[in-house]
Amino acid sequence: MYNSCAARDKDSYWLRRAYEVQTHFWGDDVTLSYEETTQATVANREQLKIIRDLVTKKLSRIAPLIDKIDCEMGSLRSESNKTMTNIFVKRMKSLSKKCNRRMVQYAGDIIKQATEICGPPPCRFAAVGLGSIAREETTPYSDLEFLFLVENNDSLVYFQRLAVTVYFIIGNLQETDLKYMNIEELNRDGKWFSDASVSGFKIDGLQKKAGNIPTGNGTERQQDKFIKTVSEMAEMYRQVFLYPDGEESKIGDLTAMLSSTVLLYGDRRMYDQFVSQISSVKPSESRTTASKAMMRSDIEKFHYRPDETMTHIKSLKMDFYRFPSLMTLDLKILHNIIGTSVWETLDTLLKHNFLSQTVWHSLRVILSISIFTRLSAYSHHSSQDDRMTVMEQIELSKTSLGHFLESF
Repeated sequence: MYNSCAARDKDSYWLRRAYEVQTHFWGDDVTLSYEETTQATVANREQLKIIRDLVTKKLSRIAPLIDKIDCEMGSLRSESNKTMTNIFVKRMKSLSKKCNRRMVQYAGDIIKQATEICGPPPCRFAAVGLGSIAREETTPYSDLEFLFLVENNDSLVYFQRLAVTVYFIIGNLQETDLKYMNIEELNRDGKWFSDASVSGFKIDGLQKKAGNIPTGNGTERQQDKFIKTVSEMAEMYRQVFLYPDGEESKIGDLTAMLSSTVLLYGDRRMYDQFVSQISSVKPSESRTTASKAMMRSDIEKFHYRPDETMTHIKSLKMDFYRFPSLMTLDLKILHNIIGTSVWETLDTLLKHNFLSQTVWHSLRVILSISIFTRLSAYSHHSSQDDRMTVMEQIELSKTSLGHFLESF
């Protein structure tokens, strides 16, 4: 895959090498000049920046609401807090949905660009988003997970080429970590290729535990795992759903991923047909047991609890964000709710009395806070860097700064 993404310093020599790698892959079937490729990349970067600037601006308007929430234990359920948290949830839900819509459109535009490069598709197809973009939790820095539903198997070569072309377009943004490409030769020798660049918008990784992209993670077992007809993908779902592997289902198997999807580009009827087919599969006793085991495992794994001694969080995603997000996903899977976002999932759970009004409200609040915090951290670092501190900000004068430095 595309070793030239290793050089992300925008040096013209390496940019030319990247272009040569792509044209070598396309062969004589594609005539795209270096200048055209560069112009497309610049335009894609500009569109991504517009989305990121929009999110940052909206976050700055929402942030003051947090200061108005009384976090004293005796005041948490006060009427004023309830009013303020409702406003906060409403605005965060609106921002989350707006960000997601823009990222769905952005991903769809990239896939459309790829079809213009590769030529008209030989049959109907649908590009389907997975993961955070399907749950309406995506950020402008999140990895893109997606699959292709195709009308028939006769056009596999075209869709393989289309998938890799999408990878090229996203790789050209130069926000891809080397570790995500899983290139053994480059990983062995940091002397030649360092991985010090920021990590931003990119395809899901090629590591063993990743590869939620049409061509899979590069291993033989996953080859073209996510380029399937509607019936093939639905049958793959049905088999895993009805006969789950105990250990794999505990950490989230194929059916957990496919329980939330979104159409990025292509044929709406094919996508609707797929959702309809997997929705008709009813859980077996073994699936219910597996779903309960996954929830117990997640509760034990993501046990975030703030305390007075905590001064920093090592990983925002693992130590804070994941807990409310996964709890909602686990409840969704346990009750076999298909095809809805994280927000609609909570509403459905409330509607069917799987959640009380109080728990529903609490989950919406902590989910809103976690999404706000994650978006804020990514926007602050301009990357997927999620390091943050919960220490109070201190203003230092020149004099106090001098005394502070002298103490070292």
